[in-house]
Amino acid sequence: MLRRHSYDGGQDALRELLKDWELWCAELMESHLSYPVLAYFRSQHDNQSWMASLTAILDTCALSKSASTTRASARQNSLSRSPAMRSSIFSQVFGTEPKPLPHDRLPPEELSRIRDTLAQYGLKLKDGEEADHQLRALRGMYEPYIFALAT
Repeated sequence: MLRRHSYDGGQDALRELLKDWELWCAELMESHLSYPVLAYFRSQHDNQSWMASLTAILDTCALSKSASTTRASARQNSLSRSPAMRSSIFSQVFGTEPKPLPHDRLPPEELSRIRDTLAQYGLKLKDGEEADHQLRALRGMYEPYIFALAT
């Protein structure tokens, strides 16, 4: 998603997309907390899962937060992540405890490849131990909940 928004004006488009997702996450929370049975309904189409979409947005926000971004996009990133985080935490409604992932979804060599790819498109992610720790901490806030729901 970050690579696809690397064109001129792409950061503005990404901010708008994250703004739309902020609203979507708020609506998801409202509907699924009011009617928990909705979470059991699956799409009739392959590769159309609200959990996969939510995870993609959370991953985008976590990576974006690791990037050198402007104050405005950082603000929108934080706004979008907040309801998305709450949406992932509603797994508690179903009594599911956060579950540690069986393996790292983003091992260091894959993160390095992502950094290199994004750098080719003009988005330089912060590098180093502190940046890696920040990204792991952000991912740790939602991945165990998403994994519990998916399981």
